[in-house]
Amino acid sequence: MRNQLIGGLLAMALLVGGCGSPQAGESGAASAGNSGAPVTTESSGARTSLPVVAVLDASGSMAHDDAGEGITRMAAAQQSVAGLFEAVPAGTPAALVGYGTKMHGDDVNAEQGCADVEVVQAMAPVDATALKTKVDALVAGGWTPIGPALREAAAQLGGQPGRIVLVSDGKNTCESAPPCEVAKELKAANPGLSISVVSLRTDEEGVRCVARATGGYYTTADNGKQLASRTLAALDETKALAELSPSGAHGIGVGDTYETISGNHSDFPALSSGSSRQWNGQTVTVIVWRDCEWLFKDSELVAISSGEGGKHTPTVDGVAVGDPVSKADELLGSPIAEENEGADSIRVYPATQTGLYWRLGADAESRIHVVFLCRCAPVSGAMVMSFEGLGPYKIGDTNMVERGAMIPSTDPCEAPFKTAPELAAQGVHFQLKYGPGEIRADSPLDEIHVGGQLVSWEAASNLATYGGVKIGMTFDELRRRHPDLRIETKNGNGGPFEVGVIRSGEREMIFTRDWVQDDGPSDSDPVVEIIVRDWSADLYGGC
Repeated sequence: MRNQLIGGLLAMALLVGGCGSPQAGESGAASAGNSGAPVTTESSGARTSLPVVAVLDASGSMAHDDAGEGITRMAAAQQSVAGLFEAVPAGTPAALVGYGTKMHGDDVNAEQGCADVEVVQAMAPVDATALKTKVDALVAGGWTPIGPALREAAAQLGGQPGRIVLVSDGKNTCESAPPCEVAKELKAANPGLSISVVSLRTDEEGVRCVARATGGYYTTADNGKQLASRTLAALDETKALAELSPSGAHGIGVGDTYETISGNHSDFPALSSGSSRQWNGQTVTVIVWRDCEWLFKDSELVAISSGEGGKHTPTVDGVAVGDPVSKADELLGSPIAEENEGADSIRVYPATQTGLYWRLGADAESRIHVVFLCRCAPVSGAMVMSFEGLGPYKIGDTNMVERGAMIPSTDPCEAPFKTAPELAAQGVHFQLKYGPGEIRADSPLDEIHVGGQLVSWEAASNLATYGGVKIGMTFDELRRRHPDLRIETKNGNGGPFEVGVIRSGEREMIFTRDWVQDDGPSDSDPVVEIIVRDWSADLYGGC
């Protein structure tokens, strides 16, 4: 049964083209990132049987059991890497490098943690069964030395053309070897090298840049099913770069500007040549290029679609025009919003944890006829809270006072700045991070709170998480929209509190119920507050 699953995923990942597949006669050149210069790779056929090195993250955060269906991130990564080796053509040289595999525990220092890189299997003709045994034996618990691990992986190639596939959930913790700089060095030394990255439950520029610098493929995955299919896609980075994935297509991502896109793709049509259309409540300019439709609001790319103006080809996960909507539910999870648009039914699914969505249009027979990747609110008119922040306000912003989102305050618990009254009236509370003895108007935004004890649920009715959860929904509704929810204990005034938590990398989103209850949240309890910030053992920062 497992062989049938791997075979099916491999066919989905390698044998069909995606939105924007290279045109006939093209070499498969593609831009490797949203803002870098285009990187040309060899054609798909020239690279299929190249040596492959899988790099597996065994850092401590991989032990979190939020990869879907009750499994840990490590288990999901092990399954995906074992599946990768099973899909590699017989006789192809393959190797396995792990990091964070040995040095576990609180007494490990930076020097030890950053040296914790292991060649689990040196380069040899692929033996999927033996490699699976070695993959499954790894235990999560260490640091995240991505740069040193990439160097060790590149050494396995011996300067020859080949691909590295990194499966990781984290932010690099070893600053002496920044992954992006290491990747650039490795590419300069071995032009035939590509590094693809599948990032589980996090989206870090530091590893996104690794793929961009080497002509590799980058995408995120939020659960084990996505991780399996997207890891297999990395076996042909040229095709994967052209498919529609959460990272976009052809290295073009939703949110990019026309100027950036046209600068990286000289054949991208002029914005003035596009047609005007009403889409998702706004007027957009639509350009058809490489079998995709590219939708711009002013000069910003707000959506990419496959189906209406392009060929009917699958996304990286295998969702295709003509499929029943039940297949989208199987691969993408339950929709977080459903609505009607003319004769169509529209279903919306989270594509990332940072506010990107799949928006699928289906006909009267529940067959998909168009797929959009877009930055569009999951709840009509709502301001979205994601792991980036809340709507236009991002964790780390240093201009909150300058833009009027925060104003001077005389309250010592908010000193010297508090949330502007018009935002507070919507149930929003911002908190800045001040250094020791340093209070500045340009201090970074540290925490964002929605709801809570000081506002009514109705005040926050226009705010929703990226999964469609709103203040006042029950914990049962919360768990259905965020199946990765876990119950954790946080320290707070009056003692410890049990709260709902979901994570992305080192960032967390917290859901609380009424403080007066001293037991854990039950399914029927309503959510009264939502917080996004970097992880902390305490429920609240500040006063």
